[in-house]
Amino acid sequence: MAVHTGCKPHSCLICNKPFARRSQLRQHLLIHTGKRPFVCDICGKAFTQKPGLICHRKTHPGPHPPLPVMPIADIVKEFTEGYVQEINARENEERIEEEA
Repeated sequence: MAVHTGCKPHSCLICNKPFARRSQLRQHLLIHTGKRPFVCDICGKAFTQKPGLICHRKTHPGPHPPLPVMPIADIVKEFTEGYVQEINARENEERIEEEA
């Protein structure tokens, strides 16, 4: 198991930070998207990652309903595809400039 061996085969496309689990990488990629999909149901404050919301909710007194499941796969997929297209376009421009 990669987690126990220290092996981190999943790397971020943007900052090259390595992760043992693909789910950790997907969660990390939200930082680069600039989106804040985790919203406090009490005051509306938004967070990039779920742990930030969990910590924040503790500042509100009283009982809290369970957090809804937040599917982040679509956000990560959209961002990753756009990033790859941007890199490819940049490389094509550089190739054209070199040939000219």
